[in-house]
Amino acid sequence: MRTLLRKIVQILDGTPAAYGHRRAGQSVVELALITPILIILFSGMVEIGWFANNYLTLLDVTRAGARRGATLQNQMSPQGWDNRASYMPVEMLPPDFVAQRIGYMPYEGDEILSPLLLEEEQAARAGYRPSNHPGIPDLLRNTTGCGSGRLQGFYNDIICTMISSMSPLSLDPENGVDDVVVSAFSLEMVDPNKDNPTSHPFINQDWLGANRPVPGDVPQVVVVGRYPTNANECDAVETVPGSNEFTAQLDPRDPFDFNENELIDMRTTEARAEGVIFPYVWNDDYSEVDPGYDSNQVNLDLKEKQVGFVWFGQHRIELIEPGGTRRTLCLGSQWSSSEVETMINLTGYVPEVTPDQRGYIPGTGLVLVEIHWQHEMLLKLPVFNPVFNIMSPDGRPPTIYVWAAFPLPSTDPSIQFREP
Repeated sequence: MRTLLRKIVQILDGTPAAYGHRRAGQSVVELALITPILIILFSGMVEIGWFANNYLTLLDVTRAGARRGATLQNQMSPQGWDNRASYMPVEMLPPDFVAQRIGYMPYEGDEILSPLLLEEEQAARAGYRPSNHPGIPDLLRNTTGCGSGRLQGFYNDIICTMISSMSPLSLDPENGVDDVVVSAFSLEMVDPNKDNPTSHPFINQDWLGANRPVPGDVPQVVVVGRYPTNANECDAVETVPGSNEFTAQLDPRDPFDFNENELIDMRTTEARAEGVIFPYVWNDDYSEVDPGYDSNQVNLDLKEKQVGFVWFGQHRIELIEPGGTRRTLCLGSQWSSSEVETMINLTGYVPEVTPDQRGYIPGTGLVLVEIHWQHEMLLKLPVFNPVFNIMSPDGRPPTIYVWAAFPLPSTDPSIQFREP
């Protein structure tokens, strides 16, 4: 044994064969110098692999949710959703969001809400909940979790499918980051060059308004509806980064007002439209999809501050721009309607597409699923801090953001254009 130990020492010394020319301890010193670098490299490979594994897992989860949404029809479609459960309940928002009125939705101004729900929200703001019923938002949103026998709907079903496929990962409702957002769209191919009758008093001069997705009068796919219909806009955006003045709009038009005439356009007769007041105006020449138009509000508290259906309400929408980041008072989706239009129209992908070719892009429904997830390091080693700082320069755990979009037959647009 002594001989074996001596041989090992000789090997570490670097001169096991030339005993007369030993340089004692050289290899040990070299190993001591290089070991920290090896640890950093090894830890880096482990952490990058761990990050990539979680990213791919979450990406598969969003795809599973989007695929599930594509199969839902009839009462389980976005049109069958009860809008009373679209808003994130105030008592479930993070305290700092409530203090800044982030995600504070206009409950009292929404005619869809029932007196029972208004009672629920008023009670929540006062710090208590009536004990004679569990609350409409709790029943419809499955706030106690999936598989609890609660009522189901389009958004709940998608998110519960995602949660059931996340293992071994999970969502944390209290870390200020984790959230799931689901949106549904109706996208229609519109040709601005078609003759547009102007004899009707409620018809705009153009099929499309000024904020069209593709410049010029070429066929283009336009968002003509976004669901939930009462939570599809962010109307409280900073005018200038860091100004703390929230007056601008994230989208220049309502998702249900593709021709920007500030009206809800539905196909019906003039007789039915008689006596109807703004903004509900009908015409018999063309129609948009089901009503969802929101009239503009001067009071900031009455503006929409939620985009899409949110699960935990922890993600605050921010606009990252060359001049800085504009904050919003809104929860939910990072995708504006104009960004969805840009993606569908392939404006940056196939610039050589001719107007005739663009006209073949079909109108369709679309479900968009997003996940925000806080990534935790697997090896919490102090020596790994330099690499950690590269991944998270602000010192906080990095956030993984993934999304997936699938066709959604239940929201295929139903616009009827009058033949020229």
